[in-house]
Amino acid sequence: MNSEDKYSFDLNGYLKVDNHISNECLVQLNACWDQKIAGRDMFDINFAWGVPWTDLLSLGALSSTLQCLLGKGFRIDHAFGVSEQFYSTKGRLHHQSHIVDLGVTYSFQRGRPYTSLLTISIALMDIPAGAGGFCCVPGSHKSNVDCPPEWFEIDKHPHMIQLPQKAGSIIIFTEALTHGTYHRGHSHPRRSILIRVVPGGVQFRRNPLQGDSYLTPPTPGWNNSDSSLLDKETLTNEQWKLVMRPPFFIDANGRPRD
Repeated sequence: MNSEDKYSFDLNGYLKVDNHISNECLVQLNACWDQKIAGRDMFDINFAWGVPWTDLLSLGALSSTLQCLLGKGFRIDHAFGVSEQFYSTKGRLHHQSHIVDLGVTYSFQRGRPYTSLLTISIALMDIPAGAGGFCCVPGSHKSNVDCPPEWFEIDKHPHMIQLPQKAGSIIIFTEALTHGTYHRGHSHPRRSILIRVVPGGVQFRRNPLQGDSYLTPPTPGWNNSDSSLLDKETLTNEQWKLVMRPPFFIDANGRPRD
């Protein structure tokens, strides 16, 4: 990231990048959408679907930006697509700074911005001004005061803006930013892909194929560790959570993000 990008991201909590997806890839993705997904408000993306979905994993110049925001070894946590029928959190704004219990943080350290959960929002069709899509409260990712509860109603937040997008463009934003789905203009078609990216040592959602851990990791470089596995039956519920539960964050209600 250059100095202008760092300043803009730290100031607003998001960046817009035009022409991230090629026209050829856009055509292919929209064709796949028509065949597989048309008529649904939301769906999880499975990269086992192959091309062109796997083309989304070719980050190009964006890779250096993500490394700056997430650190080396960043990884995709989950990805999904949304249509004009989709409303995040029932049409209300959500998230804000300092929601540490949800695993969402933002800070600026050693000359660069850093976030624990980043979203890449890719537009497959134009999203004109006022026609649904992404909206946010710029700068809210750094607020030291909780958002007034009534301001989570999109119409009532005086600082909320809607961001138009051209097909093939992306918005990257920290999830510490207060944001949501703009509630007006949903008669206009929308096709967006949202990819959530995390630092390499962070897991936001639990993979359904991921089992419990029965052994704490051994110290690297040492060969005298005992590899005996824990027996769940010998532990209390709280003891089991401390040692055997896989790493992932809970939701706002204290439930695992399964």
